[in-house]
Amino acid sequence: MALKLNSSLSLLISTLSPNLSSNSSSFSPFLFSPTHFQSKTKIIPFLQNNCPMKSAALSTHAAEVDIGDDLPFDYNDIFPKADLSERRRAGVMLHPTLFCGPHDIGDLGEKAFRFIDWLHEVGCSLWQVLPLVPPGRNANVEGSPYSGQDVNCGKTLLISVEELVKDGLLTKEELPKPV
Repeated sequence: MALKLNSSLSLLISTLSPNLSSNSSSFSPFLFSPTHFQSKTKIIPFLQNNCPMKSAALSTHAAEVDIGDDLPFDYNDIFPKADLSERRRAGVMLHPTLFCGPHDIGDLGEKAFRFIDWLHEVGCSLWQVLPLVPPGRNANVEGSPYSGQDVNCGKTLLISVEELVKDGLLTKEELPKPV
């Protein structure tokens, strides 16, 4: 049984139980009649119930857009605004020792800065690294970055001596010879 509620909204009544039908005394067509159910707004189905987005209603005028018609000017106003603090982010996990460096190990120097610039260009906002502490010297964990002796220290090999020269903390004569 289908009831026309207004010019653009119909209600299709479907029963799962053979006991509940239009002939049944428990069925009241009045509950679904156009005079009892007058809808002034249309709820967008995918915005209802358990959807993470909040429910929104379109005016009857805005909801009467047919296929091929332009959307109403205020179409985007029905959707919740994005909270930039809760947006999805993308990133890369790469340890700085993997950059090519002049001293046989990558460091937090020019190539790391170029990598950060590239991340920004492609829209990534995260750079995850393995622990930057010196590897531990405990039994059976030789060389593991997760077995550092102290979380407050860093691996001195990751300091870019070229950046220290740029900052005036070292002179070029004090630099070690490249490997």
